[in-house]
Amino acid sequence: MIGTVGLLAFLSAQVDMVRVGRLFRELRPSTAFAGLALYALLQTVRAGRYRLLAPDASARLLLSVHCVHALLLRVMPFRTGELGFAWLMRRHGPGGFGRHLVGVLLLRVLDLATILGVLMLGLVLWAATRTADDPTSWPLAVAIACVALAAPLYLRSLVRWGHRLASLVLALTRLDRLARVRRAQRGLSDAVDWSDSLRPRTLWAVSGLTVTQWVLNFVLFGVMLHAMHVPATVGQTILGGAGSVLGGLVPLASIGNFGPLEAGWSAGFTAAGLPAETAIASAFGFSVLSFGYALATALVGWLALPRHVATKRLLNDDGTARNPDAR
Repeated sequence: MIGTVGLLAFLSAQVDMVRVGRLFRELRPSTAFAGLALYALLQTVRAGRYRLLAPDASARLLLSVHCVHALLLRVMPFRTGELGFAWLMRRHGPGGFGRHLVGVLLLRVLDLATILGVLMLGLVLWAATRTADDPTSWPLAVAIACVALAAPLYLRSLVRWGHRLASLVLALTRLDRLARVRRAQRGLSDAVDWSDSLRPRTLWAVSGLTVTQWVLNFVLFGVMLHAMHVPATVGQTILGGAGSVLGGLVPLASIGNFGPLEAGWSAGFTAAGLPAETAIASAFGFSVLSFGYALATALVGWLALPRHVATKRLLNDDGTARNPDAR
């Protein structure tokens, strides 16, 4: 709460709020609605990406859960919205909580790798428009992007090492002596084993859809900027949009990612060359528009969720059958 209020108050002090109000009054409605359609398409691509990891889940379930999940990420602190995804999948679909949590972790690693690659591309495009360009930075940016986009080659190893590190921490703190912690460890171990069983071809396909998803995401940023009458080049849109994404990923003690999201957008577009007041005003506009998109699609997604959840009570966290006579 303090983080949200503090960051928003700081940003508000740096911009004339009359200008922010004028931005909303002059908003292009048709472009804003086009952004909503593009946002819905983005959730569809995200659902299709996860279905490569969970082919036994229906398209309706995955699309509904992803729509609700997008709103949870906006309102829940410390990135705990990710837990909401695993809980919704366990409650309404096949598979256990641990498996879906590891599935989200795999996707987040690919997301971060893709964002890093896109950020390097944005730096190259932005530098190409400046007279003081240093050509020696181009090969480095391309090399970093290639290493990042090759994440499927080392993705499963990262998950295994992360699991070993978590197990070591639990052992050192003696938390693994607790029965509930041991059960959670078994579920996560099964989930990590499941991730090891994923074929490289599947991971590369997921990586391809991840790139497609983020291309759509940055197109959405451009559409929203156009709706707000904010002129920005492709390089500026990539750099500024990457700032908002990275800001939203910071697990600060705030309400959802309100505050860090706007601060990241403002910092990104200011660094990319937009006037600071324009960047901050558009950050507020972006926040309101994107939250409206998330709210609208989450409502539809919640209503479309399958309601046959009674049988899920007979499954363990790893998705195996539970003995109904056990106490």
